[in-house]
Amino acid sequence: MAKKCNGCGKFSAASDRIKCARCSHYIHRACATNVSPVSKVPKWICKGCKPKTCSPVVTKDSERDCPLDTPSIESSLPFSKQTAQELNIAGSLMEQIKLLRSELIAVIREVSSFRQDISSLRSTLLEVGNRVDKVEERLAVLEEKSSSSTDSHFIKDIAQLKAELNERNQAELLNDIDISGIPERSGENFQHIVGLITTKLGVKLDEQDVVYVERSGPRRPYTVTGESPRPRSIVVRLVHRAVRDKLLRAARVRRGADTSDFDLDFEPARFYINERLTRSNRLLFHKAREEGRRNNWRYIWIRNGRIYAPIRYIRYTVVHRIRVENDVVNIFCTR
Repeated sequence: MAKKCNGCGKFSAASDRIKCARCSHYIHRACATNVSPVSKVPKWICKGCKPKTCSPVVTKDSERDCPLDTPSIESSLPFSKQTAQELNIAGSLMEQIKLLRSELIAVIREVSSFRQDISSLRSTLLEVGNRVDKVEERLAVLEEKSSSSTDSHFIKDIAQLKAELNERNQAELLNDIDISGIPERSGENFQHIVGLITTKLGVKLDEQDVVYVERSGPRRPYTVTGESPRPRSIVVRLVHRAVRDKLLRAARVRRGADTSDFDLDFEPARFYINERLTRSNRLLFHKAREEGRRNNWRYIWIRNGRIYAPIRYIRYTVVHRIRVENDVVNIFCTR
């Protein structure tokens, strides 16, 4: 007997149709998607009778109500797990993006604050540079003023302080005499040598008149050729200045005295007695004498540690005191 196909609604022969084992509906083999046209299917179930995938619990009513193309529960489980993993990954990415965005906003704010600080520093540096330029201009003006006047206020003050200090040091040496030209030997008796010199000059000098006697400065080394160095001068400090003046007057009267009649183990040598000077005064006196020889001046002398030089004019002579090197230049260059 011919039956209609439940799929296409056409009549079908008995050999060209199959029957559902549950609902007893007939359908063409060609209309059945999961049955080949030549295979024998003892129990075949149509799509309408297959289990529904809408809910885990499947009943007969739900099987009939579900659409034919709804996927099964087993086929939907892997897709749901993959979707959940993708959602989790997307959520974590979104959180990281939000964190990066917040950090980027903070960095932008810091950069903007840095820019403001840099702009303020730039303005401050410009102001400092302008001030430095003004200070340099003022210094240049002051240097020009100081270079134009060699005898500036500061130079005069320093020179005056040096002169005062030199005079104070010289005042401490007013009771000293300097004996030069006596050969130097090891183990020499200074008291005996000074006694021989004063006897030679005709001045009586007692032991209580002498404070101390010594050689001035460190011992000088021998020269490269092996010659003995120039002997150091003998410094004698006396108790009274009157005794010193007496010895200096006797030395000027007996100028050119030597050690010929001394009972000493060295050859006769001329000795000289002068006032003891500070190092600055010694250098200044040496320079004044050199300039005097160059200009044919005969008289440049020392009295009580002070250096004097006479300037002769047509009708009179003026004695000038030499305190500093500029005095030497002024005295000898004006002639």
